[in-house]
Amino acid sequence: MDSKGGRVAKSKFPEIWDLKMKRRIECLFHQGGTLVEAAIEMGVSRSTFHAWTKSTDKQKESFRETVKIGKEAAEAWWIRQGRENLENRSFVYGLWLINMVNRFGWTSSHSKKEEKKEV
Repeated sequence: MDSKGGRVAKSKFPEIWDLKMKRRIECLFHQGGTLVEAAIEMGVSRSTFHAWTKSTDKQKESFRETVKIGKEAAEAWWIRQGRENLENRSFVYGLWLINMVNRFGWTSSHSKKEEKKEV
């Protein structure tokens, strides 16, 4: 029961997070997947997924570590896409760069110049 006398919903986490799900999420991140895609893969909302990543619950330790490493794996996958397509004329670098800026907080030399102008 919560402080207001109502029932507290039982966490779905133990039913969802097992070795099979861990492997599925790792695979998704190693293919450049996003946190939202991982949440959907697990069948939970973005807010639930985020709450689980912020939890200090010992039960979620494996999950938190998988997400932490997964974020880096996803960024590495996207970096590799840019590197491997240096000579590919049909690769859309502008779209790739926008993705890197928005997902991983990258900045381009152009955005730094614009930032200096505003100051």
